[in-house]
Amino acid sequence: MKRILAVLLSAMVLSSIAMLSGCKDNGNGSAVESVTESRSTNNAVVSKEKLAALSTELETYKSQPNFNAAKSIDAKKISKNKKIAIISDSSSNTYSSYISQELKSVAEKVGFKEILAYDTDGTANSHTSALENAVSDQCAAVVLIGNINKDKISLAIENAQAHGIKVISIDNTQVGTNDHFVDSSVKTNYVAEAKALADYAIVEKEGRVNALLVTPSDVSYADEMKKAVTDELTKYSDGYCTELAMEISNTAVNISDAVKKALERDTNINCVIVLHDNMLKDSVDALEMTQAMSRVTFLARGGGTELFTQVQNGNVATAVSESYEWTAYTAVDYILRVLNGEDNPEISDIPFMMISYDNVKKIEESEGTEESSSDEEKTDDTPLIEKIFTKTFKNQYLNLWGLGENS
Repeated sequence: MKRILAVLLSAMVLSSIAMLSGCKDNGNGSAVESVTESRSTNNAVVSKEKLAALSTELETYKSQPNFNAAKSIDAKKISKNKKIAIISDSSSNTYSSYISQELKSVAEKVGFKEILAYDTDGTANSHTSALENAVSDQCAAVVLIGNINKDKISLAIENAQAHGIKVISIDNTQVGTNDHFVDSSVKTNYVAEAKALADYAIVEKEGRVNALLVTPSDVSYADEMKKAVTDELTKYSDGYCTELAMEISNTAVNISDAVKKALERDTNINCVIVLHDNMLKDSVDALEMTQAMSRVTFLARGGGTELFTQVQNGNVATAVSESYEWTAYTAVDYILRVLNGEDNPEISDIPFMMISYDNVKKIEESEGTEESSSDEEKTDDTPLIEKIFTKTFKNQYLNLWGLGENS
């Protein structure tokens, strides 16, 4: 009888773990984790002076970042008679499509002979095929955009490099590291972005943050951002952080339901931090279903139109984001310097800003004024983020390349 009870108890424990982890069978008898939940408890006491210091630091992220100029280069000379290729993680990915469009626009201004963009569907086969096309088209450089698994296409990358093609990646790597297999990486300061979100929560909640951190388990930069958030909360928060990690590439995962259940289990959660665009709308839906929006500060990181819609609606209190245009200018600067023989260009990472309802309101109020109409490139069709990020940054790059008004 005792043995039977022990077996039943063991089965119940395993069942509970499976429910919490959201395990599914992958068809060959082994389990794959699609949703996992874990919690860390913090017992830090933050002083009023530190809260004031964090608040002051956050203000710097709400304004235009400083331009850290590298040495001037002759962009026309470097790009002359050269083709470059753009390969995104998926042609249907809205964020990657915006970056690709901006990258093509900037490269055309610089003077590249041709800018090719190959169709991809998110699979390694499509990425490999695109790299093979770049070899056939005799490109001088290839830009890989987004969440592309380099391990799965390493042979195709090496083949392109063997044919003299420089391979550069965007939006995969934290500042200070290079994406493996490629010649150079356009850096995104994920740690600073995540730290800024955590600091906002700490200031907003006066050091008493009970956070729900919603992260993608199958995106390369997520671990760095997750660690930065939890490290900051550990130092300056008296509360806890519940992490909800999910596969955004798995359509069977119900993000809204997972977030809803986490909020229902713990009504003391007072802050939700979402680290990927594709998890945003579902998280908003979960907050609305549980009627938790009024008690929860909602923070996010991303660059898609959905993020700015939610900021505009007042659902997202603050977001960290990079400008598509700024990202493209930074990337083209990397391309030019790598083609000019610089192995590891010592240039700035992609800058970011904190976007809030106040930023958006200011833009809306300035629509039609002399200030807004003086920027002829900002049209009614311009994404909201590009109205927030001004053209000052790109003009500094144009001057650096010998293409600006001051050149």
